[in-house]
Amino acid sequence: MHMTAGAANFSQSFHLDASDSLTVTEVSQTPFRNYKDNLHLGFIDGAVWIKIEIDKVDNLSRTQKLNEDHVLILSPFVLEDITVFEKIGQEWLAQSGGSLATTAARICPYGMHCFILKNEETTAKKNIFIKVKHTGYLTLKSEITSISALATITAVYTESITFAQSIALSLFFVSLVLIMIDRSMFILVYSLMQFSIFLYIIFASGKMYLIFPSMLAENFSYLNYQFVNVRIFLIILLGYSFTKNYGVNNTYRQLVFLLLSASLFASFLIAFDHIRLGIYLYVITIALNMPVQFYGLRHSTNIPLNIKRLLKGSYIIFTTIVIYGYINIFTGSEILSDRGAELIFFTNYRLNGLAFGVVVFLVLIFKHYDEKIKSILREKDLQLDVETSRINSEKLKERQTLIDILTHELKNPLTTLRFATYSLNQKNATDIETHSRSHRINATLDRMDQLITQVANSNKIDRFQMEESPTHHNAKALITQIIEDLLPSNESIESRFSLLLPDDVDFYGNQQMLFLIIENLISNSLKYSEQHSLIHVQVSVDALASVLSISNQFPDNARPDPDKLFQRYYRHDAFQPLAGMGIGLSLIKEAVEKIGSQISFEQDEKLITFTLRVPLCKP
Repeated sequence: MHMTAGAANFSQSFHLDASDSLTVTEVSQTPFRNYKDNLHLGFIDGAVWIKIEIDKVDNLSRTQKLNEDHVLILSPFVLEDITVFEKIGQEWLAQSGGSLATTAARICPYGMHCFILKNEETTAKKNIFIKVKHTGYLTLKSEITSISALATITAVYTESITFAQSIALSLFFVSLVLIMIDRSMFILVYSLMQFSIFLYIIFASGKMYLIFPSMLAENFSYLNYQFVNVRIFLIILLGYSFTKNYGVNNTYRQLVFLLLSASLFASFLIAFDHIRLGIYLYVITIALNMPVQFYGLRHSTNIPLNIKRLLKGSYIIFTTIVIYGYINIFTGSEILSDRGAELIFFTNYRLNGLAFGVVVFLVLIFKHYDEKIKSILREKDLQLDVETSRINSEKLKERQTLIDILTHELKNPLTTLRFATYSLNQKNATDIETHSRSHRINATLDRMDQLITQVANSNKIDRFQMEESPTHHNAKALITQIIEDLLPSNESIESRFSLLLPDDVDFYGNQQMLFLIIENLISNSLKYSEQHSLIHVQVSVDALASVLSISNQFPDNARPDPDKLFQRYYRHDAFQPLAGMGIGLSLIKEAVEKIGSQISFEQDEKLITFTLRVPLCKP
């Protein structure tokens, strides 16, 4: 168990002083346990005494200075309170240091604690006692070297820290580049986590004291624990920030919130010097994070299978390593504590976030690959929809053309049948049975005529295109023509209508659609109004539109339902015997929307009024 460094051989041993009551004189009489290389004790109470027995062997060349002072190097930097006892003559000389000491008390540039040991030429062997008090888990490495060799050791250590720091910083810059590629919360959280890893290396190595050399170490001593806890907080948030985009449930959100709250509470414990409790809590938190994230992955929707497998594997590996390392430290066993400390050192320090970077990078690759596949499929679906729409459009045009032909051709035989029944009635005017049959035939022909007209109108509305050029149409001439076409030859306009139609008002729109709308409105008022009542038709103009109002009285037993008035196939029960299908008003509404106009209605106890607003021509 001997080690050689610089100009001396030395062996190491330790003693636990749980009560922190022994003096250096008392502890020098107690038995010590030997150890080799690094000392890993995990969490301890009280103080730890280290005894270093130096066997001075002249390893130097004769040209070198034989009485050169030795240097005791202790690391890592986070050791909080160190007292080195060296016996000079009959008295013990004490030197103080540690991460809680001020920067002026340190010899090493950063990352280590160095103490000058006097080289007494008359002494062949020498014992050094070191008292260490630490609130976290204790791991310690000691070396003895010469002052001339200190520069070489420092350079090697500095190179190692700089390399770790460079990797962490490079990964942080890579994360910034990823933010430009994928501006998501997932990458932003990863970037913050990588920056916390970089800061952890800065604080854990003591390099922060170079940036703030005038400040007391107490302002930074526990921040390396805080950055480990911050990393755990961000790991939990990292998993949530990705999974939440795939439809997670409220239970998962609440569990994540509880884990994040526990991590924040651990930070408070560490901030108020309850280091061990804080570490216990964040270890429990990271242990619970894995089943919580597994629950989130299981209850999310549409996460690609390869990403789900990658995340599950990452959670298992990371959680297993961290938990195994801390459990070993908690055991108090020298062998297990040594193994656990090495695992924690490896995951917290040497990996520098590289493992997280690889996982995040792979997740992004899988994610964008999956999105690319979905994009290709969407494009194919879109092309298929376009082709299907084209085929359907062609079929629709064919159907509409056929309907136009059929409705036109059916009008001719209807006219012939009407003429035939009229001739039959003239020849057999006194035959009551023949007259009754002719009446039923005429009623059926009226229904067929209404059906054909409404199908033809519906087809016209469907085929109407907004790009058809609108024109001006005199309102009075248009309405008068429609009324004359609808009234029987034996009825005058004055007997059925009260008209208020100024000569100078125009409708601006498609003539065919305007004719269809107004014709159906007037036809409905004739069909569904009280017998012998006047229908009021009025035209006016305001700042925005030409306004047509048509009012008629409805029978006492035929009050229309305002909620169903524009619904297709709605007809009041009182009008069921009349010809028609009940689609007139629904066709009117569709036609009005086609030309960008508006239609509304009002009704009271006896009167219903339809109002059509046709926008004016824009200059």
